[in-house]
Amino acid sequence: MSNRGRLPLLLLAFALALAVKIAVYEGGQLSERTIEVGVVIQPPPGFRVLHPINKVEVRLQGKSSDVAILNPQNASVLVPIEASTPGAYPVTIRPENVRLPPGNFEVLSIEPSSLSLEIDREVSKIVSLEVQPVGEPAAGATVREIEVRPSEVEVVGPEKLLRNLDSLPVVVSVERRAFSFEERTVPEMPPLVRLANPIQVVVSVRLEEPQLNVDLDEVGGGGAEE
Repeated sequence: MSNRGRLPLLLLAFALALAVKIAVYEGGQLSERTIEVGVVIQPPPGFRVLHPINKVEVRLQGKSSDVAILNPQNASVLVPIEASTPGAYPVTIRPENVRLPPGNFEVLSIEPSSLSLEIDREVSKIVSLEVQPVGEPAAGATVREIEVRPSEVEVVGPEKLLRNLDSLPVVVSVERRAFSFEERTVPEMPPLVRLANPIQVVVSVRLEEPQLNVDLDEVGGGGAEE
């Protein structure tokens, strides 16, 4: 068929597409909007994403009344990763990955739309707790002993990160403390690592209390007169 013969078919297809678009958006003026939405990455079971991307920009078109209600709370992007071994995988975000509230929308663009996401197996490990006192006790007081209970905890995270993780810091302030004390707190966790069982640890700090230097002569009024 010649190009001239195809022209009526092309015009008919264009007219049908235009009619569908008018029908979809009938009753409202078209509007465009770009919003920043959160990204929900779904790795395979038993895996974690090492460097997740949190947000992308999505440009949409739709009825003005529908577009007006869009916000980061009711829109998101769902990105599944289909893999069975650790490594970096290319991922393309498509319009069908965009989750939107009810309405007539057309996704025009997504930035960025191509990602490289690295996944690793999620494992558990027992690590020790190391108390790190900060601050200076009250004048004359001295830190003599620090104990933390429990002394070890189980953590969960990517295998690559846990390989070199042997301890977690537990920060406790002794600033201007004059007497021994106990404090409940939680360990400081590196990114992508969590406690297998959420728990508060108890830190006991024993201080040598400041000594009061008393001048007995002054207390006794300078001694008895002869």
